[in-house]
Parts: sequence; C-alpha cells; structure tokens
Amino acid sequence: MRKYQNSVIFILLIGIGALLFFINQKETETPKGKLIQHYRNAEVINPDLGTKFHPSWFDADFQVIVFANNLSEYSIFNFDWNPYFENNPEIKFIFYYSGNEKSKIEKWMKETDFQRPILYDPAKAFYIQNVVGDTNGIVFNTKNGIVQFLENPSFPNYQDFLDELKGK
Repeated sequence: MRKYQNSVIFILLIGIGALLFFINQKETETPKGKLIQHYRNAEVINPDLGTKFHPSWFDADFQVIVFANNLSEYSIFNFDWNPYFENNPEIKFIFYYSGNEKSKIEKWMKETDFQRPILYDPAKAFYIQNVVGDTNGIVFNTKNGIVQFLENPSFPNYQDFLDELKGK
C-alpha cells in the first residue's frame, strides 16, 4: 500500500511541476496578434564594420525582434544568426539589449564579431511595452508590426517559419 501511495505522490508532484511550467510559459509569452511597440529612442550600438541601423527598420514589413536582458552563455544573442541574415534580406533583424552595462555588450560584440547594430535600452522601455511576465530573452517574428510567432534559431526548422512569415 505504501508503494502505491509513493507512486501517487510522485505522479502528483510531476503534474504540479508541469502545470507550473506551462503557467510560467504562458506568463512570459506575448500572444500572437499583438502589435509591437518599438523603443525608437534607444541608443544604437553599431559595430565598427557591418550593417548600420536605419530608423526605417522600425516600420519594415517583416521583422525579427530579439530582446535580451543579459549575456550569459545561454543568451538568445548567442545563436548563430548569420544564416538567417544572409537568407532573408527582406527581413529586418532588430536587437534590443537591456543589461545595465553598455561596455559588456560592446565587448561581447567585438569578441563574437557580431556585425549587426544593437539597440541599448537599460530602462527596459521595449520590454515594458511588449513582454508579459518575466524573461531574459525572447524573439518576436512580426509581419506589419504584428507578432506572428515566437520561434527562434534554436528550432531546427526556423527558416521554414521565416519563409512562412514572408509568405513563401
């Protein structure tokens, strides 16, 4: 009888854990269909070489908007974005960083040879306007400013999502 009770307790704990996980996921996701509000006054950190930021990107038809709050080894910035830059010239990739130290993102950009501009937003203005819940990083894939999906390069078929975004 005791073995049966332990099994029931174990299953209940797993169920509660799964429920808490899914509730937390729901709280940190911005729903499909949300209109993104860009923080247009963010300081632009451009690499010495590479793509320069242009304000027209805020109004581009297709955008991948990447927000990161920190630069740990698991930061969303650490994905290999280059294939997606190269394969999707019609998509504007907009990166927001809200860490407290500007020097940290500048150092990271040099160390990783990141050739894209990053919008520095230490007050988290973009985050406050667009993210529900608590997260250290998120990717919004938008069409005409509306969130279509939240996938990122960790998905093996991410290019398929981008093709869908562009209507291919």
